[in-house]
Amino acid sequence: MKNKIIAVTTIVFAITGTSIFASQSNSVNNNTTDQVTDAQKSLIKSTFDNIEASRSLNQSLLVQSDSKNANLVVNGKGVQISDEDYNFYKENVKLIQQLNNQQSAGTQLNSLVANTSSTDNADLLNQLLADQLAVKYAKDNGISVTSAEVQQVIDHERSVLYNPDVQGDNKALVQEIMANRIRITGLSEEQFWKSSEIQTQYSKLIYLNKLYEKLMSEGKIKDSSDFDKFKTDLLATEKNDYKVNENYVK
Repeated sequence: MKNKIIAVTTIVFAITGTSIFASQSNSVNNNTTDQVTDAQKSLIKSTFDNIEASRSLNQSLLVQSDSKNANLVVNGKGVQISDEDYNFYKENVKLIQQLNNQQSAGTQLNSLVANTSSTDNADLLNQLLADQLAVKYAKDNGISVTSAEVQQVIDHERSVLYNPDVQGDNKALVQEIMANRIRITGLSEEQFWKSSEIQTQYSKLIYLNKLYEKLMSEGKIKDSSDFDKFKTDLLATEKNDYKVNENYVK
């Protein structure tokens, strides 16, 4: 797998942070100024505490519901977005924006800024659904991802994230996000990286990366902006095939 994972919005939370870091920090340097402030630590912890509380509430409500689809925000042809997925995405978009506001201009999480400029519920849901539809499009058009490929990317991400010889402007910040991401799962670090949830999330990331490369090779897109437009057009074409819980877009 080529080490140029694109900044997709499906996994904007800690997983995307790791992927972005890995793709931008492939050199060894002596930068030792990368530190996380107390304000940043507090903000990150608060965000993941909120996510954990919301997840617990959603699971409780789902147990009480008669419908197995009660927690779905979007449901349709091969694509489902749960309340948990949507809330996780929304909270982390907000987190990244707040962190960017605290960062200096030169050290912002720049690759996420464009894709997370809006916190409007409808816009966030459209971003999430567009990526899900792109993954489905990739599968429908012959793109496949093996478990070995997924594991290779995960192993690479972990090695970059925890390798003290590899530095980057936001490495400590990403590590703090990941520590809190792991904390709320109740899993050990090893269990977390081997979990089915992480395997699925990285699989989606690789599907999107392969689709990006396929469209580039076919001359259908020239850059990431074109890829964003491709996904937007895909959303416009297929959105009516999916039932959206309107309570989440108000």
